[in-house]
Amino acid sequence: LSDATHTIETRATDQAGNVETSYASDTLTIDTVKPTVSALGTLDSNANGKLDGIKITLSENIDDNKLSSGASNWDVAGYGGESITTGTTANDNLLQLNFNESTYDTGATPVVTYTATASANGTYDLASNELANYSVNASDKALPILVYGTTKDNDSDGFLDQIVINFSEDLNGSTVTNADFTVAGYTLTAPDASEATGVVTLTLIEKTTNDVGT
Repeated sequence: LSDATHTIETRATDQAGNVETSYASDTLTIDTVKPTVSALGTLDSNANGKLDGIKITLSENIDDNKLSSGASNWDVAGYGGESITTGTTANDNLLQLNFNESTYDTGATPVVTYTATASANGTYDLASNELANYSVNASDKALPILVYGTTKDNDSDGFLDQIVINFSEDLNGSTVTNADFTVAGYTLTAPDASEATGVVTLTLIEKTTNDVGT
């Protein structure tokens, strides 16, 4: 039989040749198709600028009971301590692959690998078909996070005139402007905000009172 839901109808005939007038009906589902990965997206669950997980979307619902308490054959290149958790609904098509945080890296797209082993634990659909061997870079779905800022007095006159802000990843510098920022108690001025490799520079109008150290 092909992969599909089939209807089976039966009726009995006794030894005297009497045949049931109605059919008994039941359905049989044949599913030999392996699940596939539809999407991989990076996560920064605690919004601290450091990746800590991958959201895995699969083509069909997954049997949560076959997942092990560890990584269940999943690996994230460059990270350690992998473990797998299920979606919000039992046996849905979502998994979350968690791992230990590293550096500020929300722009990273690590290679995610699944190794099929045909063991009791792993990523299986509800018909017990295991995900095939898989290795692909995750998509960048983690937001850039402002990590810290540094004030400067470039002309050493005792008045702050610049703030340098460090983000957790490189930004699209062509989209960064003063309009994206506010600095409490200060007014931004020309030149407009600039960005390079995740570092944004803002220019301040100097105050009339000494404010170095604030």
